[in-house]
Amino acid sequence: MKTNTCFCFLILILLLTNCNKPESPNPLKDYQLPANAGTSPQYKLPPVSFQTQVQGIVLSINGQPITGVKVEIYGQISFTDGNGVFEYEAASFTSDFCFIKVTKEGFFTGSKTLHGEKGKNYQTKIFMRPHGNPEKFEVKEGKEIEIPGGAKVKFLPNAFVNNDNSLYIGEVQVYINHLNPVDPLFSLEIPGGDLRAFDHNGDDVMLYSYGMLDVEIFDNVGKPLQLAKGKPSTLTIPVPNTMLSAAPATIPLWYFDEDLGVWIEEGVASLQNNNYVGVVTHFTPHNVDQGTAPRNPPPRPETIYPPPPPPLPPVGNFRGSLMDCVAKTVMFGQIQIGQIVFDTDLFGNFSGQLPSGEHRVSIYDDENNTLIQLDKKIKVVSGQSTDIGVIIQPCRTTIYSVIKDCGGNYFNGYAILQYQNKKRVVLIAEGVLQAEVPHNGAKATLTFYKHTTGALYTKMLELPLTPDIMLDLGTINTCNENSNNTIAKIAFSYKKGNTDADYEMKEFFYSGARFDDLNDITTIKYVSKPPLKDSVIIEFLGDKAYTFYTPSGGGNYQTPKMLIFIQDFGFLAYSTNIRLDVLGYEYTGGWVYGSFEGFFSGPPNSAIIVGEGLYISNGIFSAKIE
Repeated sequence: MKTNTCFCFLILILLLTNCNKPESPNPLKDYQLPANAGTSPQYKLPPVSFQTQVQGIVLSINGQPITGVKVEIYGQISFTDGNGVFEYEAASFTSDFCFIKVTKEGFFTGSKTLHGEKGKNYQTKIFMRPHGNPEKFEVKEGKEIEIPGGAKVKFLPNAFVNNDNSLYIGEVQVYINHLNPVDPLFSLEIPGGDLRAFDHNGDDVMLYSYGMLDVEIFDNVGKPLQLAKGKPSTLTIPVPNTMLSAAPATIPLWYFDEDLGVWIEEGVASLQNNNYVGVVTHFTPHNVDQGTAPRNPPPRPETIYPPPPPPLPPVGNFRGSLMDCVAKTVMFGQIQIGQIVFDTDLFGNFSGQLPSGEHRVSIYDDENNTLIQLDKKIKVVSGQSTDIGVIIQPCRTTIYSVIKDCGGNYFNGYAILQYQNKKRVVLIAEGVLQAEVPHNGAKATLTFYKHTTGALYTKMLELPLTPDIMLDLGTINTCNENSNNTIAKIAFSYKKGNTDADYEMKEFFYSGARFDDLNDITTIKYVSKPPLKDSVIIEFLGDKAYTFYTPSGGGNYQTPKMLIFIQDFGFLAYSTNIRLDVLGYEYTGGWVYGSFEGFFSGPPNSAIIVGEGLYISNGIFSAKIE
């Protein structure tokens, strides 16, 4: 009888417990990490294993170079030049990776991790997103901010401190960037780029993201703020519809260490109304991700409610190469596999780690600044090194050249490729230049640069008219033929009677370009050395690359002007109907350059006036901006 009484008493307790338990328990509230969470060994950066040359370009997410960006590699500091390029002669690699952090006022912090080996040089692209307009509010009020797409951040009142940990009082400026995994450019913005992570067990793992939020907070004069102790914020990160079926009820929450270049596990988020919701106590980028299992996983804890999601399969190593449709290697390209973008080397090779399984493949299109998904998947096997073979990218029109310096050595640097008011940076290593271009026959320029010395030489060219071919420009020597290490140049073709003639000013008494702020006019002048008295003057409105032309039938157009006097003319010719393509317009101390063609007028009965007047073609110019 005593046994039955005890049994009934236990049943009564269970019934009461079930009655008091909510029907839909909050996983975020009930979920607890194992006891060792937060006390696991702190992540330690591996020792420096080697140093090598690293060159890169920092781009806005729209593909435009960003100047004056601070670039940091483990305490080594550099800045991007006027074309957004940076260079390290001896960048440090820890183990097999090199973490690069880039910062500039007005942009979210960017970063990239290069994986490499001793004895090779590396090139990369790093993308940054502009802040845009901030959300402002008074700190005493607190606020929940929602941005387009549904991501939210909730701040408590009086929740911010200054760098010295003193309580901040005043207006707060908040910038929020939601990194959506189904966005075509998502992988280009991932902090660190390679999704390496350090979990609560102290294991190195890789992540698969369901979404990220980057939140940057400043005071009313632009100084950074952080959350005060005891004033956590709540993040709401939307899960894309295409990922909902696989989204676990609870998922680890990770933050990105912007000094060490690794994701650190620090909490958990729960799935609520198709969003992951989690609480954070500080701000760097945050990420809701499943991690891979380590190679030798520890026993899974059995005392957690609800149970954590099972880890993804362990990672596998892989290697491959990227080629175009005519079996030419794609040098220094970018290929996305799964959620990670990998850089190809001089020989088109790439390698890395991914969670085992099948992954989709995309190719970065430099010309249009987008990722193109291929009809291809690759399979990575856990614990194995897989050769995925050759990836063939779609046919594109490209230019190719071997570049050498004054000593006949292969050139290391970059070129500015300009055409039709478009400007792109092409990185060059071991003397190889390869770039995608449109097939429209447009005139273009390649100006070669060294990061340390600036512009060296400019070459004019015409882009191909035929699609999907490679135009071989042959060998180009960046050693300037003019004296005093300048690239000043003025040259053109003209018709003399029935004979075509060419002109180039060989030696300069003066050459230069000046911008008149008051009248908004750029003037370029060339004067030859005596005894010749040749001179050329070019004038146009503004101080930027643009296509100027003489209007037909009048209208409000920006009309360029040119005056030319050369001994062979014997008179001063002035432009009547010309097109002037200013292909490049740099900063003071840099260069302005481009092309021109059209009709000029002179005195009556001149022997070289034909039809409508003197016609000049194939004109090119370049001058230093004073």
